[in-house]
Order: sequence, then C-alpha cells, then structure tokens
Amino acid sequence: MKQHQRFLSLVGLLLACNLALTACQTHSQKGHSQEPKKHQKATKKKKQKSSKTAKKRERHQVPGIDVPTDDGFLLTSESQIERKTDTGIIVKHGDHKHFFFYSDLKGTKWAYLIPKDYKEAQPSPSQAAKASSTAAVSHAGDGYVFNPADIVAEDAYGYTVRHGDHYHYILKSSLPSATINHIASTLLCQVNDTIFLH
Repeated sequence: MKQHQRFLSLVGLLLACNLALTACQTHSQKGHSQEPKKHQKATKKKKQKSSKTAKKRERHQVPGIDVPTDDGFLLTSESQIERKTDTGIIVKHGDHKHFFFYSDLKGTKWAYLIPKDYKEAQPSPSQAAKASSTAAVSHAGDGYVFNPADIVAEDAYGYTVRHGDHYHYILKSSLPSATINHIASTLLCQVNDTIFLH
C-alpha cells in the first residue's frame, strides 16, 4: 500500500512538472510573437540576406566563369571574347570555342557584359537537337565530336552544343553542308509535323 501511494505521488509530481513546463513554453512562445515590429523586420531582413548570400554562393560555381571547365578553360580577360550574340558570349579556347549564356554571367564579375536590353530565357534544347547525325565531325582538342543531338541553341552563324560541364560553339561554316542541310530538313519536318498535328 505504501509503495502504491509513493508511486501515485511520483506520477502526480511528474504530471505537475510537465504541466508547468508546458505552460512556461506556451507563455514564452506568445511573448515571442508580441516582439516589437522593428525586431521582427530586422530578423526577416537577416533571413532574406542569408538566403540571398546562399543563392549567390551556389551561383558562383559556373564552369569557365568561376572555376575551370573540365577541359581547363577559365575566362580571365575580356580579350578572350570573340563575339557577343543575342543570348551569350563566344570565347576562344585553343582550337575550339566555348559559349556562355548571359544568364550564367549574372551575379559574377562578368555581369557587366550582359546587354541592358537582355531578357533572360532559359537555354532549352532546340528542335534540331532531335536530329540524328549524318557525319561525325571532330571540333575540339578536348575530344568533342559534333552531334546534332547535343544542340541547345542556334543562331545565324553556328550551334551551341553541350559538352561535359560547359558549352561549345560550332560555326556552321566548319560543318559539312550535308550535315547542315540534314539538320535544317529535320527541323522543317518537325515543324510541319507540329502544324499538321495541331
């Protein structure tokens, strides 16, 4: 009987402690929400600033801009830039060219190269990327062999293709005309198929 009474006393004491701790915790949480608005705004600004800093740190790992590409290229001087396009810059690297989208330059020391009227569009694979290659054409000392399936963008002068952790720029004038014609006809067929399907 005495043991039973001690047990009940102990359980009662534990419940009372738990109740007191819960009440204190609830009171402190209510007090926290009633902080002055200035302090809440300052805390919010700190959180926003730290999230921007984290995004900035993530952003600064663009191969070729902030760290060398897997073939060793790092943009170090404006003199390496051969040409600007509507979507990015073309730079020379040995016997081939690299391409950097303006969106990759944002938040870096090269951001000033982005034209004022540039509207960011995510690089997306072009319709020509679905074309199959008619001939393998080597274009770089780093082992890249042109394949139309690698095309992510096209302009009047060439194709931007993905290679490892970076992009190459392949001049149309360096490709056999049969390859260019094949890409163009494949693209035309895909456009015609789309028109007839809709």
